Amino acid sequence: MSGPGGDVLRERWLVVWNCQSFGLSNCIQTLARDIECEALDIWSFGRALETESLQHWRSYDRIIAMGEAVALPGFDAANMPPFEILPPLQFSGYHPDCCYVLLDGEPVSGAVVGPYHSMIALAAYKEGMDAREASRWFNATTYAHAGYFAHWPVQRQLMLDSYRACGIDLSRLFRVVGRGASFMHTIDHPRIAALFEVARALLVARGKAVFENVVLPPDNLSATSWPVYPEIGERLAVAGSYLFKPANLHKPFELVDYLERSLTFFSQWEKHRLRAFASDQPRLQTIRKVMRGEIA
Repeated sequence: MSGPGGDVLRERWLVVWNCQSFGLSNCIQTLARDIECEALDIWSFGRALETESLQHWRSYDRIIAMGEAVALPGFDAANMPPFEILPPLQFSGYHPDCCYVLLDGEPVSGAVVGPYHSMIALAAYKEGMDAREASRWFNATTYAHAGYFAHWPVQRQLMLDSYRACGIDLSRLFRVVGRGASFMHTIDHPRIAALFEVARALLVARGKAVFENVVLPPDNLSATSWPVYPEIGERLAVAGSYLFKPANLHKPFELVDYLERSLTFFSQWEKHRLRAFASDQPRLQTIRKVMRGEIA
């Protein structure tokens, strides 16, 4: 669109998500013909609510935010521009063993892969195993009992439904990006190609013109990566491995080395103090039963 003198009139958008904010914003900026997009993570947004003026927020034409933003102290919808809630990407279909571990109810950062942990490693620690013993349970039998092989289609439907509730069709992500490769680095760190599809779907749904055949922005979430286990990858037509990429390092750890580091890390605390999220507890308990021979 053009204004007086032929100047292009651009809308100004702000993305307020978690660590995915900057990737999504960069993708919108790359794709949209008439939008300038900026980003704040939700923690910075909370601080900015205390310091920025009403005029500052009204300088944006639209804010795309995760739901937690509206519960922050100082948030006042009446003083905001059009404010749209959109959930960040979460998808554990490729990584059903990857989880957060709570220490006395609070997430604890891991020994290797940032804040992420292996559910099987946690179960092995609670069952008193060493790394070699624990490595035996990374197999198709364990995965089948724990529901790992059934996880992907359930996660796919949850993702499609959550975005459909926002008026966005995200099915192209699975057709274009999910063919032959994982579109996630971890359970909540998407690859930039996945965020690109979210941006495209959002812009199309809101009637915005997009460029075609543009180059993807840099992948700012690639520093940490969880492997797709071979037995899971085989069923999803995705290459698999047991190579765990440490945060911000290039040389990966093989399975036993990763487990030695994880079990040593867990050993700092009494077993009862470490738990998985409530939604992950049934899988964790099933794995422990398999290890004890209670499930054959």
